[in-house]
Amino acid sequence: GRSEVVTIGDDGRVMRGTDHWSQYDLYTTKDGGVTTVGWNINADKSTLTRIVGTFNSRDVVFERLQQWKDFIILLAAGRDETGLRLICSSISGKRLAELPNAEDVTWIEARKLLAKQLQPYLTLRLKFVLPTGAVLTTREDKLLMSDIITSPP
Repeated sequence: GRSEVVTIGDDGRVMRGTDHWSQYDLYTTKDGGVTTVGWNINADKSTLTRIVGTFNSRDVVFERLQQWKDFIILLAAGRDETGLRLICSSISGKRLAELPNAEDVTWIEARKLLAKQLQPYLTLRLKFVLPTGAVLTTREDKLLMSDIITSPP
């Protein structure tokens, strides 16, 4: 049979290129299999992000499009009586989190310590941006925050 690749968008619509097809609801069964009314799903060839099956005797492959919305966090630093203080804010200026005593904290430790304060935003893909415009990534995980602030990547 002929195989065709389509995509299931975040809204649950089956898409082919930029054209939307009719919406079909896919269901996950208790044992982790996937089924839907009118479709024959091949559970052996399917994964969580790729569903293989047939419809009207045509082979069809659904690929789940996973998209994350970026949330920019401006990461500034200042000095106070506790030493280096990290301040996280949104682009609009809303203060989201603070981390005092960040002098001898690595970037990965800082993210873990900020996680509780940033919890409302953890469903988004967070992008930490320094005042210089540099985006901090996991490459800086082992660097001390004092070094990152004084010599940005």
